[in-house]
Amino acid sequence: MVSENITCGTNDNQMKKWFDGQIYKEGDSGPLQDNYIENKSGEGNVPVLSDTYWVEIDLGQKAPLTALHMITETVRTFTVYGRNSSSESWVEIGKVVDNRLNDAVCLFPEKPEYQQVRIFMDQYSWSGDPYNGWFNVSEIKIYGDADPYTPEPPPPTEDPEGMWLNQGWDASKINSNVKIDSEMSNWTEKMQRWFNGITSGEDDNNYIEKKDGEGNVSPRLDLYWASIDFDEQVDLTGLRLFTKNVNAFTVYGSDDGTSWAEIKKVTGNYAEDIVVTFPEGTTYRYAKFKVDRLTQHDTNEYDGWCSVLELKFFGIRNEVPWTEPEAAMPTGTWLKDLYSEIITNTSKIGEPGKWFDGAGGDPEGARPKMWCEDTTGREGGYCPAYTVIVDLGEARDLTGFQMVAGGGDGNPAEEGRAIPGFQFYGTNTFDEGVDKNDHTGWELLYECRENTDRFRPGVFEEGTSYRYVKFVITKDADPVGAGAWINISEIKLYGNVA
Repeated sequence: MVSENITCGTNDNQMKKWFDGQIYKEGDSGPLQDNYIENKSGEGNVPVLSDTYWVEIDLGQKAPLTALHMITETVRTFTVYGRNSSSESWVEIGKVVDNRLNDAVCLFPEKPEYQQVRIFMDQYSWSGDPYNGWFNVSEIKIYGDADPYTPEPPPPTEDPEGMWLNQGWDASKINSNVKIDSEMSNWTEKMQRWFNGITSGEDDNNYIEKKDGEGNVSPRLDLYWASIDFDEQVDLTGLRLFTKNVNAFTVYGSDDGTSWAEIKKVTGNYAEDIVVTFPEGTTYRYAKFKVDRLTQHDTNEYDGWCSVLELKFFGIRNEVPWTEPEAAMPTGTWLKDLYSEIITNTSKIGEPGKWFDGAGGDPEGARPKMWCEDTTGREGGYCPAYTVIVDLGEARDLTGFQMVAGGGDGNPAEEGRAIPGFQFYGTNTFDEGVDKNDHTGWELLYECRENTDRFRPGVFEEGTSYRYVKFVITKDADPVGAGAWINISEIKLYGNVA
């Protein structure tokens, strides 16, 4: 019946599928692929959308028309006409111009009454080449008074409910809590910048798939994912994505970082700033974002690029107000004579290993020159580099620490700068081949977030016994970026020695 009531301007009967009620679903050959139209004649000088790209449908009876909903890719402009019999001329009843959406809607507010409807394709979206190209129409739905069209609610523009869960994460925290595919190790810094709070620029997170795209192999989109650990179970409410050319993506959740459940799938995105809300009751510790499709695949499935400028996850934590730990001197002995190895994570200016060398522990004469400087200009860029691990040879009974910071060789501008944020971790097994900012298997012994004391002491929990102690800066004294510096004269580890 459908086939008998439809007339096409071309012999390609795929156009009749525009009215078959079958919409692309995940698992088909590709988005809307079952109904695509391609004009090869355009390889000459014939415009691709000639006068053959139209379709007519007879509704069987005259009816007040209210809307036409087209589910499409790349149809940018189309016109809708109506008439009641073949003896009448077509009357234009609506037109959609400069469409960039997969769901294109043409409303008929006057409710014109017609039995026959004609849809004429005027322009496809990718019109850089007017003489060759393709477009997809998965389905066309015509609505009338008997079956009124109910528009979808507009996409949200405000941030999802709750707090921005990864707000304020510095490079050290991102490096610790964000994982990517192992095959993308050369892109580690770029993919972790998805979470650095900077939404400007176009190139810092750019993915160019030339190595596979130069042949007949599609870009490795299975590698374009990143997972994030929120440190605890949180009620996830949504995300905000700032992007270039990410057309489709999926968000997953996990309780253990290994087994993943789909939270939300988004397709047909052409926005550069998109807000996605999650179903109520979405509670996980981990979330994963995976790119499924690039916008450029509309024109070339074998090459393309995408840029994720920023990925913000939102949710509700059971927050406990932060309280700085007490600054108290530990008991026991300074363990400097028991250090068997100092392992650093930097090749930048300065020598963080000397923070534990036992030569600068005088609070009244804090040794200058033990400073470290970042010249890359990337905000927070040197925090993850300034991680130091002390090997005590065997497990030791640890009681605490004292840090002597600041100094400045007599320069008043460099005097008195404490290290606001830092952490101590402990473990009994350590593989130097593992990322030193991966805290998996390490126990957090002590943390400061708002320290203002240059000569900060601290006490570890009673019974703390470890061979390796890791010191991590999480908030530096001068977070400007280019030319910033930190100065630590000595960090003393204390413990009980039999």
